[in-house]
Amino acid sequence: MRKIEGDQLLESERFRVVKLLEKCRDGKTRSKDVIEHPGSVAIVPFVDDGWVCLINVFRPAVGRTLIEIPAGTLDRVESLPAAAHRELREET
Repeated sequence: MRKIEGDQLLESERFRVVKLLEKCRDGKTRSKDVIEHPGSVAIVPFVDDGWVCLINVFRPAVGRTLIEIPAGTLDRVESLPAAAHRELREET
């Protein structure tokens, strides 16, 4: 597949939604909605005796609290290690 063109559908502080048109190998064109964002990190923090630190996070999209590892979206000018350290500090 090869990207032909894209139209921005929505832009927020953290991400954009773009409708892409792609040309498939069979010559057909198909449309895809794509979320573009700066990336994310997830950390598996091991503590004493090999235990893993998990957190409870309320997720409005599913309307409940989930058990997760610390994770989050990169700030646009942030390195992966810096983002991992920041998320670990913020969420634990």
